[in-house]
Amino acid sequence: MRFRTYLLLSSLLSLTAFTPAQAAPVKGSIVVSAAASLKDVLSALGTSFQAQHPGTKIDFNFGSSGTLRTQIEAGAPADLFVPADDKNMDSLVSQNLIDTPSRRVLAGNRLVLVVPSDSRLKIKSFRDLTRADIERVAIGATGVPAGDRAREVFTKLRVTGQIEPKAVRGKDVREVLAQVETGNVEAGIVYRTDALTSSRVKIIATAPTNLHSPIRYPGAIVKGAANHPLAAQFLAYLRSGTAKAKFKAAGFVTP
Repeated sequence: MRFRTYLLLSSLLSLTAFTPAQAAPVKGSIVVSAAASLKDVLSALGTSFQAQHPGTKIDFNFGSSGTLRTQIEAGAPADLFVPADDKNMDSLVSQNLIDTPSRRVLAGNRLVLVVPSDSRLKIKSFRDLTRADIERVAIGATGVPAGDRAREVFTKLRVTGQIEPKAVRGKDVREVLAQVETGNVEAGIVYRTDALTSSRVKIIATAPTNLHSPIRYPGAIVKGAANHPLAAQFLAYLRSGTAKAKFKAAGFVTP
């Protein structure tokens, strides 16, 4: 009887020894450097993630993708990088500043032409921006992905020389949107998702995708991230069904 009891206890101990321990919950904080056009949706996702994971804190640094890249190159704190193009991500990859295997495409977008909601100008297309009565057009500065894509459209349409002199350049896509909202310009070029956040602008036209390079938002962990486990967990969350639903609801294109 004692021998059988010994065998039973030995078996239980063996099972316990080989049963995987439940992973300890990830805690702490991370800094997410993300494109300005992602501000609303990522802020909402950060809030929901924190509610589901007590003890975590997601801090965001929103801005122009080019500016954020420069900050990371200079050593600014960042655990995740989510730009609005591949170019800025590729630049950091080439400098060995990104955990390349973690890179994933999170969403896509469309480029649109907008005017103030009370505008009486009969603008119907990107070509109409060449008209003499259109004097100021807001676009992102060089290095701002939305602005770079707008210039690609002008080049393909062969209207660069007629539109560039009218350009009012914004430091990021949200500043471009604000220029249109306030009536400081007759028109502007932003992402569809930014236009949908404002009742003070209306979408006039959407740029055909063959006129510009793809608009997509890659996300990846920055090498030397202060909290790699939490960065990986939040990046995975941004690819979840819950996140995709929020991206789609905000007007983004989901992969």
